[in-house]
Amino acid sequence: MNEVLSMKSQGRSTQKFLAKATLRISRLFAMSLMASTVVYAKNESILPACDQDTHGQAESKLLRKHVCQDEQLKAHNEEIKAQYLQAQLMSNAPLKLLLLSQQQWESFVNKCKTKACIAQQYEQRIDELVYLTSMNQSLTQHFVRYVDGKVDPQSTSLQIQQLDRNRIKIEATQFRNPNNSDTARYAHLRSYTTADALQEISDLDSRCQYKIERQFSILKLESDEENCKRFTGIYKLYD
Repeated sequence: MNEVLSMKSQGRSTQKFLAKATLRISRLFAMSLMASTVVYAKNESILPACDQDTHGQAESKLLRKHVCQDEQLKAHNEEIKAQYLQAQLMSNAPLKLLLLSQQQWESFVNKCKTKACIAQQYEQRIDELVYLTSMNQSLTQHFVRYVDGKVDPQSTSLQIQQLDRNRIKIEATQFRNPNNSDTARYAHLRSYTTADALQEISDLDSRCQYKIERQFSILKLESDEENCKRFTGIYKLYD
């Protein structure tokens, strides 16, 4: 009887130890992730720290000028930082994809020429980060286009999303100019297909026809139509 009680006591002690160890590891992981985010925010992000008198190492003078003098933009500025951190902690999208998308967006918004342009970009980025955090990304494959061995400077990306057993959604986006009109800031490709017909797709808007070749993590998008070359090229899976 005593041996049984002793074994139960040892079992409970082991469970407590494992629970504490798991919690400790989770905390260490969260702390390391937060630390890496802080390093990014301080040393690489161009978003201004309006509560500080001195400029950050990579801080945008343009954004500081417009954002820090407007209370609503200041609030949006801090919300983007908070939403980005939350996306890193909560989203199941690849972390390096989150980092790349944030860097590309910051480069894009830094091309704005007016406060209205910055405001529009800030609001859209908040919506994007909320989407990345709240929506299940496990059924979506994210691809980034490469040009001459480097990430496309036009920030062209492509997603393949499994909607259900039969339907697949393909969507591509390319940054153009944040100062353009609403319909010309970005270029879009959108198509719905099935797994059996994934090799050939048609853009719902432009009616452009594309061919898809997939080999492991590399995707090649081609079109025989001369006016449909905007999205063609080599894409790499970000997982």
